[in-house]
Amino acid sequence: MPAAEHELAALFRREAGSICAWLVRLLGPARLDLIEDAVQDAFSAALTQWPIEGTPQRAAAWLAVAARNKALDRLKRDMRLDSLDTQNEAAAWRLGFSNPDDTGKPDDTLALMFVACHPALAPEEQAMLTLQTVCGFSSREIARSFLSTPEAVTQRLVRAKRKIRGLGLARRRRRAAHGAGAVRGGAAARHASHPTRRHRDRRDTRARRAHVFPSCARGGAHR
Repeated sequence: MPAAEHELAALFRREAGSICAWLVRLLGPARLDLIEDAVQDAFSAALTQWPIEGTPQRAAAWLAVAARNKALDRLKRDMRLDSLDTQNEAAAWRLGFSNPDDTGKPDDTLALMFVACHPALAPEEQAMLTLQTVCGFSSREIARSFLSTPEAVTQRLVRAKRKIRGLGLARRRRRAAHGAGAVRGGAAARHASHPTRRHRDRRDTRARRAHVFPSCARGGAHR
């Protein structure tokens, strides 16, 4: 694996969850799909630019800014399509003036875990959504932990996010009962992540990189 891709794979594992959590605070849990797309687009941009321009001194902040800008562009585009969407307008305003140095705050990550482990989701859905959004695992890696297929996991994640979107959640303090559910869901996600960590090999790393950087996977293979 080229050095830039190796560095970005490590950064994705370490920073993607924090960046997602930061954007969820700014945009709300209902926009998980938009947020994940923005984060992946930011890493794709880094995969293209960093080998040419060099790795930024503050790589995590660069990625956070890139993800923020990708999400902001998407929101502005949505606002042009529906100028009466005041929720989008308010979210774009918050996002445009957000500080990327705020990423990585423990309360943001905890809030995202509460969302992923909402009691409206089945326990396996909680664990899968936590592994994807908080821990940065791909559908292929999650599928291996649950003895399932990537396609089945992707479908369950889509349904889980649809449920979250339908709940109209806001980022606020959760009730104690929900907290207990989050602890159980987080524990299940932690347990499920161990075989994934133990059995990851180079082939899985390449497959995961193709999932994380879909727009660059073909070009990266020729580097």
